[in-house]
This record gives sequence, structure tokens and C-alpha cells, in this order.
Amino acid sequence: MSVANRNNVKLFSLLSFLLYAVMSLSVYASDAQQISFEGSTFDVYRLDADEVSKLRLYWKDADGKPYKTIGRLRLTLEEQGKKLLFATNGGIYSKKYTPLGLYVEQGEKLGSLNMGQGRGNFSMKPNAVFYVDSNGAHIEDAGKLSVSVEKMHDAVQSGPALLLDGKMHPRFFKESDSYNIRNGVGIDSKGGVVFAISNTPVNFYTFAALFRDKLDCDNALYLDGSISEMYLPELERTFTFRFFTTIFGVTE
Repeated sequence: MSVANRNNVKLFSLLSFLLYAVMSLSVYASDAQQISFEGSTFDVYRLDADEVSKLRLYWKDADGKPYKTIGRLRLTLEEQGKKLLFATNGGIYSKKYTPLGLYVEQGEKLGSLNMGQGRGNFSMKPNAVFYVDSNGAHIEDAGKLSVSVEKMHDAVQSGPALLLDGKMHPRFFKESDSYNIRNGVGIDSKGGVVFAISNTPVNFYTFAALFRDKLDCDNALYLDGSISEMYLPELERTFTFRFFTTIFGVTE
């Protein structure tokens, strides 16, 4: 091979490597981003529809002990040779640190659907169920589920529903003075899963509007308030210490 040809091969290899690096960086960076909306900032993590299988719910370890913290979940996964890429708290739970409503983990039903009356966010009907089945991820009114629990791979009930079929919860008002840190999950128009957490206190209306107007979601579910945390190293969110019951996680 001539010197010129060898140089061309080297140049082509270098350009291919740079193109791959740029493409890889773009894909990696698109998973996590901080966005501004209505005067507040939100940290967002998105899984495309074909990546939903990477998402899991966690409650207890192999010995039946609750993980409780995202930090302990991360360390346990590291011992198994897995790297935690993202985590956030799951749905509303009881004072005994058990799921307050429906909870399914890896096909096993560990909590029952809860349609009871009471006080607090969970009782602001409608509440909803986030679940993953063979057709992808879904969020539906807890009282109008379209599939049986037996067909759900992972599921968690929480409330209130932020959006159902594009409609905002009827008890959310733009002028509400109920401000708090909030996190939630939505399903975008392409079937992807979108998680978001506010960095400053916002009301329910603004948080629901974020999913509808900025994150392209017709269905979204509130997860929790001031106790919420998100583990997302891409955005330098690594400090976690609060106790939870169920935890969403994505590993590689």
C-alpha cells in the first residue's frame, strides 16, 4: 500500500472514530437535561420507547430487606456488577414503609390497588397507575385500568394523576399557592418514559403543564413532594439520603 493510501486509511479511521464519539455523546447527553419552564428549572431523564425495558422498580433486596435509600440500592447493584445510571423515588407509601397502592415488581404483585377515600395527595382522585407490560409503558386512571394486573411486569400506583389523555387534573389551578418540590413521571407521544423533578418549589398546575407543554406527554403521574430525590450523575445529582419505599432505577 502506498504512503498516500495509508494516510487516507488513517484519516478515514480518525474521522469514523470522531463521528462515532460525537454520535455517542449526543445520545448519552440526550437522556438527561435541565430545562427551564415558567420561571423554574427542572431536571429531566428520558427513556425512548425501545429503552423502557431498562427501567425497573425496586423495593426489597434478595434477603427481603427494603433498600430504603437510593444509595443502598446503588451499592447493592454495584456488588452485582451493575452500574446505576438513574434512580428516583416511586409512588406514595404508608407510614409503615409499604406501597400505599398497587405495586408489581418483576411480575410479582406485592401491593393491591387502593381506591379508598382519605386525606392527602394520593386521595385527590383520580390517581393513577404507572405500569410496564409487553406493549411498553403506560399511565392510566387507577379506576379504569385497561389490562389485568397479571399482565403487568412492573407497576406502581400513586397520585394525583397530573394528566390523563391530555387533560389536567380538575383540582389544579394556576393561581394555587401550594408550592413544593415535586417529581413525577410521564409517557410521551412516542411511548417514551419521562421523569422530572423541580429544583425549586412549584404548584401542581405548573408541574402538570411542564409535562403537557414542554415534555410532550398526554399522561403523567405525580410521585411525591418535598422528600423527593433523583440520582442522575449526568447532571451531577449524586447526593441521596432520604428513606423511600419503592424506587425507580435504570442500570447498565
